Amino acid sequence: RDGDAVYIHPKAAWDKLRAAGKTREDVYIYGATGYGKTELLRRYLRRRKHTWLNAGDLTAQQLQELELPRGVIVVIDDLALVSAPEVQTEIIKLIENPNVWLLLAGRCPLPNWLSPMYMNCRLTIIPEEDLALNKETLGELYLAWGIQMPQKILEEIIYPLAEGNPVGSRILAMEMSHGARYTPELLEELVDNFWAYLNRMIYNKWDGSIREMMIQLSVMGSFTIPQAEELTGAGNVMQVLHQARETGNLFRISGGVYTMRPALQNSMLWRMNHTYSREQRNDLYDRAGRIYARAGDIPRALAMFEASGNQKEIRGLLIRNVRQNQGGGYYYELGRYYLALPEDEVLASSDLITALSMVCSGRLDAAGSERWYQALARYAEQAEGDEKKRAIEELIYLDIDLPHRGSSNMVEILQRSAETAEREHLTLGNVLVTEGMPSLMNGGKDFCLWVKDDKNVARQIAKPLEILLGAKGRGVMELAMAESMFEKAEDDYKALELANRGMMEAMASGKFELQFVGAAVLARLYLVSGHIDDAYRTLEEIELRARQSAAHRVERNVRAMQCRVMLWQGRLEDAEHWMDQEPSDDLTFNILDRYCYLTRVRVYMAQERYDRAATLLTRLAQYAARTERPWLQMECGLLWAIVRYRTGDEAWRPQLLEVLKRAEEYHFVRLFSRGEWYFL
Repeated sequence: RDGDAVYIHPKAAWDKLRAAGKTREDVYIYGATGYGKTELLRRYLRRRKHTWLNAGDLTAQQLQELELPRGVIVVIDDLALVSAPEVQTEIIKLIENPNVWLLLAGRCPLPNWLSPMYMNCRLTIIPEEDLALNKETLGELYLAWGIQMPQKILEEIIYPLAEGNPVGSRILAMEMSHGARYTPELLEELVDNFWAYLNRMIYNKWDGSIREMMIQLSVMGSFTIPQAEELTGAGNVMQVLHQARETGNLFRISGGVYTMRPALQNSMLWRMNHTYSREQRNDLYDRAGRIYARAGDIPRALAMFEASGNQKEIRGLLIRNVRQNQGGGYYYELGRYYLALPEDEVLASSDLITALSMVCSGRLDAAGSERWYQALARYAEQAEGDEKKRAIEELIYLDIDLPHRGSSNMVEILQRSAETAEREHLTLGNVLVTEGMPSLMNGGKDFCLWVKDDKNVARQIAKPLEILLGAKGRGVMELAMAESMFEKAEDDYKALELANRGMMEAMASGKFELQFVGAAVLARLYLVSGHIDDAYRTLEEIELRARQSAAHRVERNVRAMQCRVMLWQGRLEDAEHWMDQEPSDDLTFNILDRYCYLTRVRVYMAQERYDRAATLLTRLAQYAARTERPWLQMECGLLWAIVRYRTGDEAWRPQLLEVLKRAEEYHFVRLFSRGEWYFL
């Protein structure tokens, strides 16, 4: 504390600066406005003689005329303002001068013209992440400022809002220092004032072309260069984004996708709402909606059209969701849109009736789902021509896919459905048999019953699947057999061969969700043979392809599987980071997120948060029982037995024996025998 100022050293940044000082290695420190770059350097150098320069008015001649005795310390602040090549050349000469310890501070990651110095190990980099406040430090600062902040508000509102920015945190503290109660209205006003401050103190000083483009791009938040060009209509997007990057650390860039920092996006949205007309805003949202729709990202497209009030586009997308993603559509995520439709409008469309049946089933409303199923059957009876064929096709989809109906008679359903499809000349190319899970056995439906006699069942359903799925079903049987052999620990090399063959077939047919199943089986096989690097590379490759294909559910489940590998390696901190990025499980339960939920259970157990693990296991077990999913019942029972054992509950023994007895029916050896079963 200096007078009235409160300062807490950001430990990671301070330690790196001290280490660089001992070896006199030059430093580049960067972070957005307010992260304390300048203050950190001033605090560190306050008892050391040094020369402080600001890049805004720096010339090459000034640098050439500097007195540079041995041991001199030179600081150049606001490095982003250096654009003249001759000044850049002189700064590089200072880095190469052994007499000088040079400290550079900027707002963006390392500028391109300094990259050779870094590659030659001439610079220590102190990134923004090392300057950011963590939750604990933020709490300490608020106490030092005399503000007793409720922990929940601190962690769930203030910390994400300020993004670890000390100045931003101070502004929020000043707003809260009047002793008012922390009501939703106060917090809304607080947030509004924060965005206004950022616009007044930072963004008003930007070049107008950068600011205007940032406003437009804020409606999307994440975008590729072609998407940004289409949204803004500008031909100089790359140039402006480069300028913006030099202006500050404004984006995360990964795989060609630019993602705005939350503070930037929210404050630009604030600015748009205060400077654009309603018509201008609607036009922007509609353009963004069409971009997302073409990319197949229906949830985001709907959010854009909802923001613009475009009901026609919303209805069209809801129908498109059914037609393109029949068995694996975003029914849970889009449920509120479907449920808001007038009933007479739904009854006039077989696609919307199908969607309502799936929405209700996914919410475990069996009665509601069956009501809509019967409505679809009546529609099919009364329709004619193509409409009739479409309704019959959707009835087949529901017969196969409705979650609440379970899986006990799937062989008969598939055979009966194939007969209908053959009679009506139908092919169900869009059905998703896995729902984006890394498993066929425990994907869209539970196929454990087939495992008892898998070779015979495969013969029974091979022809029905060929009729129902056509070319899109290539690889299904190979992958199903590979997974069955793996779980029964029959022949790992044969399972490896089948998984690779199934993946090749799925790649040829373009069925990406089946490719994920193949990759998941391969990753597990690599792990049990001790080749963890091969397993991780396999998952990284499929994650990248999922992102490029906008297969969001697959992408989430790949990351969940990666998290389980992290737990197996003992990387709990990395696993916790994965969980922090996932939606909360407190008040929601999406049956399509069950693989992610089971991963969260494992993280909770590793953290010894057994109450949280028990809460999720209870929900999953209830769902498994209601939908007749033996695999999920066994997995939940096994995890429950461990939770009970670790918490001293004697009921662990009979529960474990029950799971063992049930697993014996299916010969699921690997559920218990492999060392990593707990994670995978």
